[in-house]
Amino acid sequence: MVTVAFLVLVLLGARPVAFGIALLGSGLSWRERVVAAWFGPKGFASVVYGLYILASGAPDARRLFNLTAVVVAGSIIAHSSTDVVVARWFQGQESEQPMVPE
Repeated sequence: MVTVAFLVLVLLGARPVAFGIALLGSGLSWRERVVAAWFGPKGFASVVYGLYILASGAPDARRLFNLTAVVVAGSIIAHSSTDVVVARWFQGQESEQPMVPE
């Protein structure tokens, strides 16, 4: 349960807030900032740092690595399952018609 709560906190809280702050003054529209915060890069660096922790032999290293893996996997699932919905919202489309390349 703690792992799920941490996943939700990272995906819906910490990451979007960090991106929102980082993009202040960027000239991007609010929609662009929201999309960047949602789809911003996650994963690779987290896995590398998780592997460093695992190799270090630190107390609870395996638990920390597993938590990292769950967050990265949750991120992949959340973002790949919402890409079309967010793209429609970003384009301002409210119709349920499929997106067709022009």
